[in-house]
Amino acid sequence: MVACGEEKNTKTEDYSTIDWSTIQLGYKVPIPESEMGEILGGSGSSFVAYIADTSMEQYSEYVDRCKEAGFTIDSTIRDDWFNAYDADGYHLLVTYEGDDIMRISFNAPQEDNNQTDTEPVDNDKQQDNPQTTTDGVSADFKALMDSYEEFFDSYVAFMKKYKASTDQVSMMGDLADYMSKYSDMMAKLNAIDSKSLSDADAAYYVEVSARVMKKLAEVA
Repeated sequence: MVACGEEKNTKTEDYSTIDWSTIQLGYKVPIPESEMGEILGGSGSSFVAYIADTSMEQYSEYVDRCKEAGFTIDSTIRDDWFNAYDADGYHLLVTYEGDDIMRISFNAPQEDNNQTDTEPVDNDKQQDNPQTTTDGVSADFKALMDSYEEFFDSYVAFMKKYKASTDQVSMMGDLADYMSKYSDMMAKLNAIDSKSLSDADAAYYVEVSARVMKKLAEVA
């Protein structure tokens, strides 16, 4: 089971040319062969990129380039999944979504992500707009992403028990229940229009997605 966030439209015309120079961490990873796609986030701590016009062969070649770039530590490799760190602690997850779409999720080391924003919060403005949190994330969107992360926290804990169990048959009912809940959760995420997200919402999406992917890598 793979949490890929929202399901992307695979039509090339729905994407635009990516300018990697505008992504603060873009220089840390190899630039994909295709220039068509969409970037979510792009802050100094993380980003998620959907790359269009990418075949499975091109995905495999990109993974090889990532290894050559130093992403070889604690790596997990499957046919459509590559997860690794570099020597500086940067985390890279590359997955092949099918339909010529490749997904790149990149995260700075944890210590960089814990930096606080020194800009003061306008409490009066916050009170006037109760639909957002103190970080500027839409309250409804934050609630959705938090429930998404909580579900996968539960799923990862279950899968660890499932893999360690000597009686997996007795746990099949619970596994089926997780699969049903997974479908419901992904349906909610698939309904999100990424182009309608605010900068704060997009950044929170990237942050939560990166954490979920790291957790899933533990049971991949």
